[in-house]
Amino acid sequence: MRLLNQKPLAELIASTVKLLREPAGPTYRTREAILNDREEFTKCFHRGLYAIHACAIDGIMTVESKLKRLTMPKESQLAEKRVRQIFRTLNDSIVWTLLAKDPDFWVARLSRGKPRGNLADQNPASVLTFLNRVSASGEKIGIWNDATRCVDLGDVTIFDRAEGIQFLELKQGKVNEAIFETVKTSTVAAIDKFYESFAKKGIEQLDRTVNQEIQAQKHELLLKNENLTDPFTGLDRIAITPSIPASSYDDELRDSLVRVRSSETVTLTIDECLHLVIINAERCNRAKGQPLVNEYFSRMVAKPKDDEANPCRAVMGFLYGFSLPTSMPVFLRPFHAEDISRLCMGDVQIYYCFDFNTWGKKLKTVQFKWTSQKEGRQERSKPFENRLLLIDDRIPYIVNTNGEPIYFGGQFFLKLLFQGLRPDYLAAVYDESPANLALERPAKKQHS
Repeated sequence: MRLLNQKPLAELIASTVKLLREPAGPTYRTREAILNDREEFTKCFHRGLYAIHACAIDGIMTVESKLKRLTMPKESQLAEKRVRQIFRTLNDSIVWTLLAKDPDFWVARLSRGKPRGNLADQNPASVLTFLNRVSASGEKIGIWNDATRCVDLGDVTIFDRAEGIQFLELKQGKVNEAIFETVKTSTVAAIDKFYESFAKKGIEQLDRTVNQEIQAQKHELLLKNENLTDPFTGLDRIAITPSIPASSYDDELRDSLVRVRSSETVTLTIDECLHLVIINAERCNRAKGQPLVNEYFSRMVAKPKDDEANPCRAVMGFLYGFSLPTSMPVFLRPFHAEDISRLCMGDVQIYYCFDFNTWGKKLKTVQFKWTSQKEGRQERSKPFENRLLLIDDRIPYIVNTNGEPIYFGGQFFLKLLFQGLRPDYLAAVYDESPANLALERPAKKQHS
């Protein structure tokens, strides 16, 4: 669905993408300039990102006030919810930027699928006052977690270059700052002073904050240990750090997005198995575009065997990525800012079809297989968030050199479609450490 009559929003998205690429301003465009004044660069960097965060929060709250109108048509509601998700994804871009090293790993382990409420119902004046105070100097930056898609621990996250990352729960006005200082000091004298000021109710809130810190420590375990038992789920988790340099198809896709500006459609195939159709919705409407998509995928994907799934039954659209909290924000992909804006607005649409069958033949040291459709239907009966990856009522999996099955998690598609990693690269990763790819056994669990 296109967002029509939204030119100011389209321009805002394009300009914000440019700001995200140099939040500290043009003074610090070179590495030399950054190294010459690292401290001042950090302050400008944080202030620039916080300005974007504040703007996105305002955008979310504006949308939410519109959604409260009972007379709004359903189509308009869907459009406004899309806009809200765009602003949340902008805030995710800030989180990914601040995490810097391996943000996809951090986000995959930080996100717990927490539902989002209206920001206006969560004491926004108090939260924003706190965030403004924390972020004013530029030495650190505060993020309102419910204004993101991906951070689910606590109410706010503080990114501090000196002290690392803190997750805080904020509930009552003036108590917030006192809790922040008490937790930071963590002495008996500080706790006694806090009790004298806020009595039993204050201590109850402090206790909730301490429990939040315990949850934060669990997250810290997830973030600092590649191989461990998940403290939230009890499942064994093993992360793989490939020695192979990551390889992306973003350059090809960027060029295709430029070409489609003057065309109705552009097609693109990556490594013989990932097929894309890019539609200029301003020139080609859905009635004309959808048959073109179906025809191209049917032509490019080989007819599956009886024991294989049909990849053409699992076509995915680019806009779906906005609903996935752990997907890489499009604002961080190396596309032209105007093309990113057109993707967000739906003026340009991308459809993907991944031919698992062809990709599986690229694997050398592990074997690619499908379950039966009966097993797939059993999996489909489970709640969506607990399902393994399903294609045409079959579950794709790999058998490693020890004969153990590895079931694909959602992160595989996120990396392939929304992070732009090449299929050949992902195949090489699975081939690189075949004996170590026995994840979350003995039950069928997914690779995170």
